[in-house]
Amino acid sequence: MPYSNEQINYFRMIHIVITIFPRALRELFKEEWRRFYGSEWCDRKSDGEQFFLRESFPNRRRNREALKTIRNGDSSKFDSTVLFYCILYSDSVGADLQNRNPWKYDEIDHLRELRNEVCHIAPKDEVENGDFQSFCSEAKTCFRNLGL
Repeated sequence: MPYSNEQINYFRMIHIVITIFPRALRELFKEEWRRFYGSEWCDRKSDGEQFFLRESFPNRRRNREALKTIRNGDSSKFDSTVLFYCILYSDSVGADLQNRNPWKYDEIDHLRELRNEVCHIAPKDEVENGDFQSFCSEAKTCFRNLGL
């Protein structure tokens, strides 16, 4: 049984948020890390440990699962959830982004909302062409505004 065009649109959206969003977010995370600490994030365990040690105890408790992944240091293993935490909500990098650069925070948060809509809110496996085009347009605008 072949897939409908609407089902293929849904699969495309899933691919975009699962594959392309994390690539872009990794770039942004490393850029913010460099800005904060003046050194490159080199995907080493020592980078992950530095991140972990900069987190408050409430964040360590609340984000225990994400921090397990982060402590290993390999950003290629960070999914969107981990990366959104790092960039938007962590003490290590995200604590001041909203005040320091509100438009950047808003663009990244918009990507988070798009991802959540695709992965958590949309209950059906079919997306109309217009909705797919709108999603792509919004994602591209965010990427462009973020310099990606």
